[in-house]
Amino acid sequence: MLPKLMWKTQNNLSWTQNHRTITLQSQVLAVQLPFGGFVWQRPTAVLVAENGRTTRTPIPDPVRTIWLAGKITIALLLLIQFIHTCKRKTK
Repeated sequence: MLPKLMWKTQNNLSWTQNHRTITLQSQVLAVQLPFGGFVWQRPTAVLVAENGRTTRTPIPDPVRTIWLAGKITIALLLLIQFIHTCKRKTK
C-alpha cells in the first residue's frame, strides 16, 4: 500500500454571537502509512462573517518567518562560498 498524502486548507471551529460567525481556518498536512500516520495542523486565519460579508484576518507565524529567513541566509552564504571557491580554482 502506498502512503497517502493530503494537504488542504479547512475551516474548523465556528462560534456565533450577536449575528456574527467566527471561524478558525487552518492548513492540514496528513500522511497515512500502512502502519499508522500523522496529522500536522496550523492555524492560518480567522474568518468573520457578518451581514452577508466575510472578512479574512491572517494569523502571522513569526517562528515560521524566522526559520525561512534563516534558511535563505544559509543558502545565500553557501552560494557565496561556492562562487568564491570556483573563482579561486580558475585563477
